[in-house]
Amino acid sequence: MDRFLKKINDTLWVLKDKTIGVLGLAFKQNTDDVRMSPAIDLCQRLQKQGVRLRVHDPKAMGKARAVLPDVTFVPDMNDVAEGCDALVVATEWPEFKKLDLERRGA
Repeated sequence: MDRFLKKINDTLWVLKDKTIGVLGLAFKQNTDDVRMSPAIDLCQRLQKQGVRLRVHDPKAMGKARAVLPDVTFVPDMNDVAEGCDALVVATEWPEFKKLDLERRGA
């Protein structure tokens, strides 16, 4: 996790006041289990550095709300990146392969 956070930090330089989108919050795909989820750990560590988060998970958003305060939960995965400085795919869901990366905001 430290190495991954370092890559984000190296890319964005300063994380404070940046907005990062996170796709996937569950421990693994096809579940709503957020216990010991690396994605939740990542989100919490980013928040400690002053990052604003926009997140989406096909099944785990309900349970994630209890452990991720002050996060924007986005119902449509294609809207997560809107206004973000970076986008992280943190849990490998098949749905994310269909993400519309060419989509432009209105």
